[in-house]
Amino acid sequence: MKQAGAVLLLFLFLTVALSVTVSRVGTHAVDVWAEQASRPLSATEAVLQSRQTPVEAGGSNGRSGWWGAGLLALGLVVVGGILFLLRGGSAFLRQWRLLWKRPSARRAYPRTIQETVPHYPDYPEAETVRTVRRTPYLPEGDDDDQTMAPHN
Repeated sequence: MKQAGAVLLLFLFLTVALSVTVSRVGTHAVDVWAEQASRPLSATEAVLQSRQTPVEAGGSNGRSGWWGAGLLALGLVVVGGILFLLRGGSAFLRQWRLLWKRPSARRAYPRTIQETVPHYPDYPEAETVRTVRRTPYLPEGDDDDQTMAPHN
């Protein structure tokens, strides 16, 4: 238990040290960016900025490709899920249900052994056997059997 506490304390210390470091580096980066933004443009930067072509106002901004890729990925996931369910997903889902079944549902029902034979009333009609008339049936034969007369 002491080792787990020591690992937790070390993890907490590293997390605090990392957050302080990121905070100081982030503050310094913001200060440097603000200083550079407040400086006037140099001659070289002004020339480079003047030679840039303006962005087309009605053009696409490159996001349509990502929409298509996202829809393709979503379609592949759906098709893969359907194929998984069709080709053996039932066995997986059965095991999954057994794994996540509540312990109360896993109770073994007590096996009851019937010690006494139930008493059935005696009927006098049951002792007399009725004869059942047998019904006639067609004789067995093959389709190739020539003994049957053909229909005219």
